[in-house]
Parts: sequence; structure tokens; C-alpha cells
Amino acid sequence: MKEYAIYPFEEMRITQMHNEGNHLPHWYPDANVSDKPWDEACKDGGRSYFCPQNDYVIEEILGLGSSITNSVRLKTVNKVYIPYQTEPTYLEITLTHMEEEDIRKLKVGQILKKGSKPFREGKDGADSYHFHCTANIGKYYDFKKNTNGKWCYVYEKSLLPDEAFYIDKNINTIYDAKGYRFQEVPTQFLPDRGWFTKGDSGENVEKICNWYADKVKGNYFGEYLEACVKVFQKQNGLEEDGNIGPITLSKMEEQGFKE
Repeated sequence: MKEYAIYPFEEMRITQMHNEGNHLPHWYPDANVSDKPWDEACKDGGRSYFCPQNDYVIEEILGLGSSITNSVRLKTVNKVYIPYQTEPTYLEITLTHMEEEDIRKLKVGQILKKGSKPFREGKDGADSYHFHCTANIGKYYDFKKNTNGKWCYVYEKSLLPDEAFYIDKNINTIYDAKGYRFQEVPTQFLPDRGWFTKGDSGENVEKICNWYADKVKGNYFGEYLEACVKVFQKQNGLEEDGNIGPITLSKMEEQGFKE
């Protein structure tokens, strides 16, 4: 099962593109120390939540007890497919302006699970509630100030939001995408809920059944397959929920499962 990077906000209302206003000096003309930020204000500019649709690990927290604007730097737990390229990769994102009351609860190394709501948009260092966002791939070089006086998260490659994320109309409500042209997630590879669970059926479930060989037959995710998955998860130190999500699937692939 392929995992696609899905836009991590339930409502999209982009208020400033990477090449507008005070965002432009983040990358032009100083392209060597740059990122390409956009502002996401969600539904109404209130305090909506960051709601990841992939699992992310917190790599860095900035701002607490300092003059730096509150920020977090995240990386997908798994390699994901992004519109920018055909091969899966780890996607890195940064989010800025959250209030201290939210980010002081976070810890480096913490996993932000798909569907969770770990923190809200804020206005630390800003005039209105929103998230200042960047998306990146490749090696991280540091948080640096460029010759235009802008602080940037510097990676090998900074991405535009429509290069980094697909949208899923079952998850994302779009109020304003500005000039970005987002692609819809290729749903032919995904089950309805983003993972396989009891009640699912079809070709992909049949492949999972076949992987269990003499234990399970057919193409339906029933109670017996669920029980087998729980045993597998227990044997591999995973959460025993009986669902096959990205982490369980990755462990299956390590042990010979092929899509």
C-alpha cells in the first residue's frame, strides 16, 4: 500500500503565497539560504488545529524561552509519495506562530499520529492567527538568516505546497488555494480510511490474506485476519489494534510482504 502525503489541515485557506509580501525575501534573490513559506489560516483565521494525515516525528522545537518565534520542525515517520517526484521520500515540514501554551506540551522525538490534533494556529510573532508553513526534502542544513534578513529552514530542496502534498476531498475542505494547483490523491491505491481494517475487501486485502498463506483465504478482512494481524503486531512490538496502517505494513514488508 502506497502512502501519500496529504495536506495536513482539515480546512485550507491560504492567505499568502511563497512569492508574495514578506515571504518573497525568504528565497529571492538569495536562493542559497532559502525556504518557500506559505500562510495557512484554515477555515476562518481562528484557532484551528494542525491535523496531520500522515505520522510525523518532532525533530526540533524552537522559540520556548527565547526571542525566536515559536516553531516546530517535523519529518514523516515513513517515506511518502509527493507530487514533486515519482519515488517516495521523507517529507519535512515546519510550522510557526503557535502559542507557547500549545508547543510547551510537545517533545522532540514525539510521534504525532495521523488524525491527531496536537496544536493550534497562533499569533506568536504575528498579527493574526495562522500557521507559517514550509515543506522540504533532503538534508537539513540549519535555521539560517539570509542576506535579505529572513530566517529560513534550509534544506537541500524547498517545496511549494502543491509539490509537497496531495489533497483528499474526504478530508480537506478548500476555501482558498490561492494560485496553487493541488492534485487529488490517487485513490485507486488507498482504502477508504487510509488503512486496512475489519470489513474491507478487494484485491489489496487478498494480497494480505495470501501473505498469511495457510492461515487466511479470500479477499475479505474478517475476524480471523484481524486476529492474525494482532498476533503479528504483538510479535513485532507494535500496537495491537488489528489494523494494517503504515507502521504495520512497513514491518510486513521487512519480512517479505510485497504489494
